[in-house]
Amino acid sequence: ACWGDEVLEAPRLAKFCEDAEDFILTSPSGVNRLLYVGWIGDHLALVQDYVDAPNLEKHLREQTLAWTDSRCVASFLSQLGTIVVELHSGGRAHGDLKPSNILVVSTEQGLKPLLVDFLDFGPADEGLIRTTAYSPANDTGTRERDRFAVIKIAEEMLAACELDATAAS
Repeated sequence: ACWGDEVLEAPRLAKFCEDAEDFILTSPSGVNRLLYVGWIGDHLALVQDYVDAPNLEKHLREQTLAWTDSRCVASFLSQLGTIVVELHSGGRAHGDLKPSNILVVSTEQGLKPLLVDFLDFGPADEGLIRTTAYSPANDTGTRERDRFAVIKIAEEMLAACELDATAAS
């Protein structure tokens, strides 16, 4: 278990389970669907839809040709930004957004982002889980981290992608 005394941690555990139940009931757009939260022995268990798709980090590395179309890149980044704005409007934030927490789902309409690893529960003395490469130096909260991460991811994608000539115009 990733907590100490259950009596002392009970409020945090209850809040985590409430947040998970809220996700089950509301299924926010652009976030992998959560199906179940519960206890297995002395562990928390989250069950999500299985999505057979690579994360953004892997897709950028292995499917470079897919990212040469400037419209594809712009559409993907726009969708990612929209997902984050809608989450924030609904009072939610990912808090640890990074390429490995974004799946790239192929659809008939093109590539779509799907956020994963939305809910994390860790030891209280370690604080909130975050990735420093995708967080501002003066971290002020989860929404700020999400916005910073979207800009950082866009910057990295635009630098790594060999965009076609239409990107310059």
